[in-house]
Amino acid sequence: MEAELLFPLLSGGLALLGVPQWIAMVGPNRFYGVRTPATLGDEAVWYAVNRAAGRDLVFAGGAGLLLSLLLPELGVSGAAYTAVMTLALAGGAVLVAILALARARRLRL
Repeated sequence: MEAELLFPLLSGGLALLGVPQWIAMVGPNRFYGVRTPATLGDEAVWYAVNRAAGRDLVFAGGAGLLLSLLLPELGVSGAAYTAVMTLALAGGAVLVAILALARARRLRL
């Protein structure tokens, strides 16, 4: 699959994964969401952490989507496009995970 099609789809998918969490559609479970002892042990912590993580995923995915559409307009293509988008999406996902774990730890205390 061509990178200029793949990365907008991945970015949009990342954003879509966050929507159910952001609107509190996902209750405590062991498969989807931020699953830590703190979130699984307290429903209020679950919803607080997962709503924020969902919002962060939507924003990270939206930023990735904008970047994936902007880079070709700026003349970035090929391996450079793939490298920038891989770093942007991976970095965004890691940042969302770090923030979610920090929130879970802070709310548990």
